[in-house]
Amino acid sequence: MNLKVDSERKIVICICGMAGSGKSTAAKRLAQHYGLKYFSGGDALKAV
Repeated sequence: MNLKVDSERKIVICICGMAGSGKSTAAKRLAQHYGLKYFSGGDALKAV
């Protein structure tokens, strides 16, 4: 997969699935591979 990042556009990738299906693992790997930021909504809620 090729991903070209335009500096003027933001990329948001949302991964949905059942508990334990590997969503966080997939998201972290995508972020690392493409140099994107990883954000977990669950982590944000736990911090509140």
